[in-house]
Amino acid sequence: MGKEINQFVSRVIRSGPIPGVSVNSDPNQKRIKVSKHKALLTRSTDDEGKVSYEVQVPFSSSMMTFQCSGVDDENEVVEMANAIEVDRILEIAE
Repeated sequence: MGKEINQFVSRVIRSGPIPGVSVNSDPNQKRIKVSKHKALLTRSTDDEGKVSYEVQVPFSSSMMTFQCSGVDDENEVVEMANAIEVDRILEIAE
């Protein structure tokens, strides 16, 4: 991972019921695993060609979201998301 990461943000959103992770034939979305949790990886590109990713991990009635920009390789994003102690964060959030 020799590239500079412009931004990496993590949030836990508490709300009402959240539907399961679903992919509606969008080529920019992919089901992945973060730790042992199902997640949704979404890739987007802005007008300047800068790639960003969002990883959504639903749990109970909440959602944990990771946002990353400045990384072109989705495998690096998944690796970063898996490096975070998701299980511990979800345990505290619940």
